[in-house]
Amino acid sequence: MRTLPQNPTEWLNEIADAYVDAFEALPFMPLVGMAPDESTLFHLAPRVAIKFRRLPKQQIEAATEAALCSYIAAKDQTGGILDDPHLAFTFCYLAAQFGLEIVSEQTISEVMDFIEENRSMLAQAINQRTRKTKKRHIGQAGQNKSALLLGSAMITPMSRSSKAAAVPPQLIGIIDDARRCVSIRSHLSIHAIL
Repeated sequence: MRTLPQNPTEWLNEIADAYVDAFEALPFMPLVGMAPDESTLFHLAPRVAIKFRRLPKQQIEAATEAALCSYIAAKDQTGGILDDPHLAFTFCYLAAQFGLEIVSEQTISEVMDFIEENRSMLAQAINQRTRKTKKRHIGQAGQNKSALLLGSAMITPMSRSSKAAAVPPQLIGIIDDARRCVSIRSHLSIHAIL
């Protein structure tokens, strides 16, 4: 288990490590019918938080709900700041841990303020860590283009268990998380109208 960071700089480094962990799932996204896109990595933040804290997998749903509900509630109120994939991931990573009562609201506020003010530090930390991963992804693409270019039409006939065997654990459930996110957004929109 990783020790809980004690200051914003330690959090920045842990978040960069967590981002890279999620980033490594990009080549497998086509296997679940998704285009490999860094802007969707925030969906994986709760799962990476569970992994880094070595918490039971039964807490994934609670962490995901906390992260995605917070993301949806904050997205329209933050002036586009969550359009940055690094900041969206950071926010969801912290919100997941807040939802599990691991960190306080004050910690989230301090860390988000620090990271917003030091976006370039976070970007640099992530880029340094992902450089090797990007090279590995390019090598994998060259060796096995057909596996990386699978479309959802080719996946449809596969059973859930055969999909699960081909997909890394952090991607299993991402589609359900996205559906839950859409459902929550619809629910919030209905309440806003009422």
